[in-house]
Amino acid sequence: MPQRTRARNDRIIALAKAINQRRLEFGARYTSEVFKRDGAVSRILENDPDYTPHRPRKIDKSRRPVVNPGIFTVKDIADRLHTTVGSLLGETGFEITIDDRRRMRDFITFLSQRFALNDPLLDDEGGGGVGPAASGRKG
Repeated sequence: MPQRTRARNDRIIALAKAINQRRLEFGARYTSEVFKRDGAVSRILENDPDYTPHRPRKIDKSRRPVVNPGIFTVKDIADRLHTTVGSLLGETGFEITIDDRRRMRDFITFLSQRFALNDPLLDDEGGGGVGPAASGRKG
């Protein structure tokens, strides 16, 4: 079994806290989806002192909280939470998640519709619209 050093202990606690926080946010944001806490998730979450299991734990349980989860396990959890492994690990440069991209796409669609950006008059050089072409000025 891997030894628990102070640095490793801090990292697994930080990962557990990040997963727990994303899990709570997921439940609030995706009311039609359920994030299932399977054994792997529960064994990671047990490292978070603030985590409350959904059912009481046995005192003499055979499996202890995980101290070094596999990358594929963390990747699966991140995918199910609609986030990235880098975000769960607190790495910089990975703050943009798939949900962020979806929200941006929806916002761009909203702006495109709101400002009629697909209007053919926008592409018409002499089409009587407002702007440099209509006023006789060059761009």
